Amino acid sequence: MKTITKVVKYLFLFLISTIIIATLIAQTDFGNFKKSDSNFDFISVAGEELRILQKGNGPDILLIHGTPGSIEDWSPLIDSLARDNRVTAFDRPGFGYSAPSKHGYTIDKNVDVLESVVKQLNLQNPFYIGHSYGGSMLANLATRGNVADSKIMIVDSPLFGHQVDPALKLMTIPIIGKGMAIISKYTIGPGKIEQGIRQLLVSFDKKQANKFVDDRIKMWLQPKVMYATSNERSNYDLDLKAVAEKYKNISPDIPITILTGTSPKSTLVNDCTKMKQVVPSANLKKFPNCGHYVQFEKRNEVLSIIRSMSKKQLEVEETALN
Repeated sequence: MKTITKVVKYLFLFLISTIIIATLIAQTDFGNFKKSDSNFDFISVAGEELRILQKGNGPDILLIHGTPGSIEDWSPLIDSLARDNRVTAFDRPGFGYSAPSKHGYTIDKNVDVLESVVKQLNLQNPFYIGHSYGGSMLANLATRGNVADSKIMIVDSPLFGHQVDPALKLMTIPIIGKGMAIISKYTIGPGKIEQGIRQLLVSFDKKQANKFVDDRIKMWLQPKVMYATSNERSNYDLDLKAVAEKYKNISPDIPITILTGTSPKSTLVNDCTKMKQVVPSANLKKFPNCGHYVQFEKRNEVLSIIRSMSKKQLEVEETALN
């Protein structure tokens, strides 16, 4: 009995020591990508340092990634869209190469940053395209009434609620949470991330899926990204429920298109379908044999829809001028 008590005591001391050491390390930039390693530009917006990409000339398109995510989540679309548009994408605070957020990880705070990006870069009535959490942000933005002359595309997003993983709560604890992120990076983190990604992919072949997973594990295992992800997801359910009551007030004059796959196990098809019911003026497109990353699995179809929406808007503007 004394031996067991002694072992438990030493294990407890080891665990506490590990958490303390990891917490101290987490106050540095250990494990995070360095700004100098990126080939992209950086801007300071609303006090947040963000990695940014701008490419092409023409009408503005603004791409907003999910949680977790980064500019790379738009790689299938950027070059094609940049032939006729000025395309802007950025790593949201705490993700990719951007610095951790100074203002908090809620949808409202992220939309504030989004509006500041539009203003600072002088984007003119951009075509907003948001994936997952990025689409949740755009639903919130539409309720603010400041996008009457813009178009919105929501790509497979939670819109009415989101189940919270209790394990993520540990990483939201101030100071200690960042230490827990460090520990997770070298223990259960890689396996959890890989499992989570693979269940969202439907039509990827084995080679594509393996590369997709490998690239995102590297990006998402950054302690700052795990900390940001934990906080955003922990706030997600309440954030969505607070704004969902306002969806019915979204102006029918705002062109909104919603894209999703048909599998409830790998997409947010139920929320996307419900959004169409609450906002009847929105267009809903469901893709069979498609997972959460619609922009990868249905690239050509998505590009065609974007171009069609852009063309219709140009025709409306030309008619108004005449």
